[in-house]
Amino acid sequence: EILKGRDEMYKTLFNGANNKNQQLETKLTKIAETQDQIMNLAQKQRQRSQMNHAAKDELIQTLFTKLDEERSNEAKVEENFLHLISSSRDGIKELVENAQLLHSISTENAGEAEVKSETKAEKDAEVKSET
Repeated sequence: EILKGRDEMYKTLFNGANNKNQQLETKLTKIAETQDQIMNLAQKQRQRSQMNHAAKDELIQTLFTKLDEERSNEAKVEENFLHLISSSRDGIKELVENAQLLHSISTENAGEAEVKSETKAEKDAEVKSET
């Protein structure tokens, strides 16, 4: 009976140890599953963070590109405006020169016309005096 009692005690201890092992395995499995979930969430968070950084970098690059284009356009507008002013000055200068030239030509023509009319008047006077 002592042996039978011992066997029962060993069986009870063995069954208790098995139950404890199963409980520990269940807890370890739950811990492992929780760790996997944490790792998956951390990886997803990292991916989101990388996507956010990439999107921010792209936005910043786009802004810099647009700023460069805007500065370039402003420089072109300034250059065109200065060219327009310079062209206007040259055009006005040319108009003044042409006006002066026309004035001198008309003055010469008026002088020649006056000389011709004086010459004609003299010839007419000569013709009258001869007759």
